[in-house]
Amino acid sequence: MKGRTLSIISLSILTAFSSAYAALPQYADVAAVIKKPVDDAPVVFQGYIIRKLDSSTFVFSDGTADIKIQVDREVYPDVKVDPMVRVEIRGEVEKDEIDEIEIDVGGMTVLGE
Repeated sequence: MKGRTLSIISLSILTAFSSAYAALPQYADVAAVIKKPVDDAPVVFQGYIIRKLDSSTFVFSDGTADIKIQVDREVYPDVKVDPMVRVEIRGEVEKDEIDEIEIDVGGMTVLGE
């Protein structure tokens, strides 16, 4: 009986988590994020890092708009990335109390020039 109850509880938690995740928007591009940002929404974009602001903050552009991104040292690729090198970023939208919008990058792949 305990195993069955645990299975039902686990299934309920998984269903609730899946429903909450499915309710987050699927953004087609950076312009859509800027237009209607939702905190913690997952994103995957391809584009270019066009400017470095400080050691972990950059400006990313996918051609539709520019947005600040936060990239931790361990996530940043070991190769030189400049505005001519196309990258893919994977992360989450971060919207703070003063409505500043950026992407917290959890993964980055260099795609080439």
